[in-house]
Amino acid sequence: MQLMQVALVPYNAEASRGEGLTEHVLVRVAAALQTQVIRDLSPVWGVSAVVSAFLSLDQVSPGYLPLVIVEGGNFTLTSQGFHFLAGGRPGAVVRHGDGWTVDASHELIEMLCDPTGTATAVGPSLRPEQGQVEYLIEVCDPCESSTYEIDGVPVSDFVTPTYYAPPDRGSGPFSFTGSCQTPLQILEEGYITWRTRASEDDGVWQALAPPGSSGSQGFVPIESLEIRRISDTPATLTRQWVDAHPAHVRLGARELSRPALPSAGEKAAARYGELLRTEIGLILNPPAPSPTWEDLLTVVRKLADPNETAYRTEFQRDPGAKFGRSGVISELQDLPSPERYQGVLQALEQGQRFGTDFSQEGSIEWLSKLAW
Repeated sequence: MQLMQVALVPYNAEASRGEGLTEHVLVRVAAALQTQVIRDLSPVWGVSAVVSAFLSLDQVSPGYLPLVIVEGGNFTLTSQGFHFLAGGRPGAVVRHGDGWTVDASHELIEMLCDPTGTATAVGPSLRPEQGQVEYLIEVCDPCESSTYEIDGVPVSDFVTPTYYAPPDRGSGPFSFTGSCQTPLQILEEGYITWRTRASEDDGVWQALAPPGSSGSQGFVPIESLEIRRISDTPATLTRQWVDAHPAHVRLGARELSRPALPSAGEKAAARYGELLRTEIGLILNPPAPSPTWEDLLTVVRKLADPNETAYRTEFQRDPGAKFGRSGVISELQDLPSPERYQGVLQALEQGQRFGTDFSQEGSIEWLSKLAW
């Protein structure tokens, strides 16, 4: 059994203390999470961790998986949840506010049970006509509204491995508290995600139990679930992919380009803390998207196609808007001929082969010079 190290730590120590996230609170919550991991989670899922409280990111040494608590401010829905940080290590970000200890427990459990965010389980689809499907293992999401307390600290319930077993093979409990009483049962405000394997409905699907959908016995009947297809089938179904294609209120962050982890000889704790602070800052305030090769080529190919009359007319009316939707900012005002844009397209494709980066500043000026 791999023993992981987790750091429960505030993003902004001074601001967090002002909102009541004191050393006493951090130590108390870390102790409750430690008890949950060792006493409740480990025997069920075979994972273990040491959960330690830190007062500042500067105190966190490399090797710890960060569970970062962020005070309010401009915190967005896309910030909270599972992330990949420097060196590809998992981490989690939770907003400090009402119920934050449940959210911290939720993210900690899911990070420990599936550090790569890629674990799946095969089982019968909630849409019977789809047959067997691959469920993404997110052990707290189906029972999201179910909680319990450890030494007065509210923590998240979680499903067990038998939750994903076929109905004729699984035997309870299906969640730690017993709140889920059958395989694949979704409690109110919970959800589950799956990918079809060989079906006319190939893609990624999600079933959500809306608020107020519980029946008289507190269970959400399958006919009350909101089941919808949220995307085509990705190459790999992951927690990060699902977070980036939201169909529910819990969203995650995009993966950013990041530096490698520091070596032990670089004042490791302070340097690691600096990297974490920078990365969490990027998650909280992500940079504006820059154009990719595909963004540029898609626009130019359409403009180079004489059959794309409607697209060309719309572009001529407002070229900035067309490029803006592709992540490309342009001040182009006139529309050149399709033949001229064929030359631009060839130049772009040639530049791509030679590794030219047209997302850098000045690329649009270069493009406009080619076009005119």
